Amino acid sequence: MLQTLRILDYAHVEARAFYWRTNQGAELDMLIERHGWLTLAAEIKAKKRVSGADLTGLRSFADAHPQVPRVVVAEVAEEYQSERCHILPYSSWFNQLHDGIRSPDFGFG
Repeated sequence: MLQTLRILDYAHVEARAFYWRTNQGAELDMLIERHGWLTLAAEIKAKKRVSGADLTGLRSFADAHPQVPRVVVAEVAEEYQSERCHILPYSSWFNQLHDGIRSPDFGFG
């Protein structure tokens, strides 16, 4: 997550990242907001296999914000989708973040 914050800072874009948690305990590692709009919801996992339990916070977030792209960044070998979430290896996350952050419609849709 720290490297993501660095990329946002170095790019000099008006974007900020923050943590999300509901009163019921659902949580996400990171939301990225640009110009007042939520552009991405992310979970960061230090594991090689992403399970349905790893998507709990993203599911809760999607109930309130279905239009916001959702990603899980993990130690997976290749990119794939599960339950309308992009599952990305760390290298793909950083490449897509770096390449896409300057785009006005930034996201992983």
